[in-house]
Amino acid sequence: MNCFELLQHEGVAVVPGPARSAEEGRAWLTSLVEGWGSLHGHDAAGRLVWDVRVEPGGQARSQRMDEFSLHTDASFEDPPPRYVGLLVIRRDALGGGQSQWVSCAEVLGRVSARCRADLRKLRWLRVPAEFCKGEERVRGPLLCGQDLMRYRREVLDSDIPEFSAALQGERTSLDLAEGTLLLLDNWRFFHGRTAILDNSRHLLRVRFFGPEVPVIFGDVGQWRRGLSLFEAGEFWEAHEAWEELWQISHKLSCAGLVLRGLIQAAAACLKSRRGEERGVRILAARAARTLRSASCDRWNGVDLSRLCPQLDELRVGQRLWL
Repeated sequence: MNCFELLQHEGVAVVPGPARSAEEGRAWLTSLVEGWGSLHGHDAAGRLVWDVRVEPGGQARSQRMDEFSLHTDASFEDPPPRYVGLLVIRRDALGGGQSQWVSCAEVLGRVSARCRADLRKLRWLRVPAEFCKGEERVRGPLLCGQDLMRYRREVLDSDIPEFSAALQGERTSLDLAEGTLLLLDNWRFFHGRTAILDNSRHLLRVRFFGPEVPVIFGDVGQWRRGLSLFEAGEFWEAHEAWEELWQISHKLSCAGLVLRGLIQAAAACLKSRRGEERGVRILAARAARTLRSASCDRWNGVDLSRLCPQLDELRVGQRLWL
């Protein structure tokens, strides 16, 4: 089992390796990840490898010496990167800066059903200025599925006391050797570190996706499954797959509008197959109107500029192709 198979199966992988310079580490990390998935830029400049080290006056939370509490990376993006990698270039020689992690499932096991329901509610998350790519806030749930989470206390408008208390419980804590690579499933594990004592500590961080990139947080294959079902003419099943994602999306975001429009398009095709002329006309018009309101020509491989005119002309007995 290679490191990425271990990462997918266990959610965390600690990969020992030789000590490397920052330059060597940057090249090795980039090659390793791009051989399996795709790197995700940290900021508007598109930096793929981030230096995690103390920077006097630095804006990023990772550039300070105090403890970095448990969180998930880039929780303010939609979708947040699925995976995070941290390569130790220089460890804290004074014993500080120990890496910590705990599974989301374990933390969720410490809270009530009421708290979990609260975590599923849509809420706003602020984007820190140093990582802003245009949007100052995103909206979505903190918990999807059984145990997929995004969370960073500083980007929320208000605390969730029961959950914050649960995060203070047991976690793994290790002083990783130089050359060690820590890989984490950023949707299934929280991570953080103890306070830094040696300001020469230096890690390199990458954020990345696997071979398949989700369209929104919580997408674990529903988007691609919906596309395959739609193309196979399984319109009701495609509708159901996309409905799961639409329910957890920000309804007025581009993703929310496109998902809703495609759900309506699938329903129109189903009405067409059943010979329901009025239903086709109404649903096709709604779908076209919804998709045009998303104000984008293409979205995750779907050509909306081609699809909308097809919806305008859809009649009983016809179907659409994406």
